[in-house]
Amino acid sequence: MTEDEVSRLLAGGAIERVDADPAAAEAELAVARRHVESAALLAASDPTAAFAVGWEAIRKAVSAHMRAGGFRTRRGPGQHERAGRYARAALAHARIDRHLRAIDDLRLLRNQSQYEGLAVEQPEVEELPGARPRDRPGDRG
Repeated sequence: MTEDEVSRLLAGGAIERVDADPAAAEAELAVARRHVESAALLAASDPTAAFAVGWEAIRKAVSAHMRAGGFRTRRGPGQHERAGRYARAALAHARIDRHLRAIDDLRLLRNQSQYEGLAVEQPEVEELPGARPRDRPGDRG
């Protein structure tokens, strides 16, 4: 994906333009960093909670990037999926392909945990960038 894909996301209504807010982006990124630290503390005692907090760190980091650039996802079902599409498009140049590809798998695993009661195990938390969903019956965005 490329900047052209960001333009397609805009044209298709997946994301929309807003005023860029670098201060809010920096604040949101600071929260994401704290979430990463918190997830590490929770990993051994409550891996499911650690994974949820780790997912929030990813989501907030992507949101911070969007805020800084003057974008946001269109609200409603599928918002997290659209944020992942934005991340893959906007950060394609960053040479973090493995992590960008993992975002969708992590979103699906998060959905299983959130909506289907799946207990996340410690190894999945320790390998967040490569975690894969298990036997998902459906995708809830």
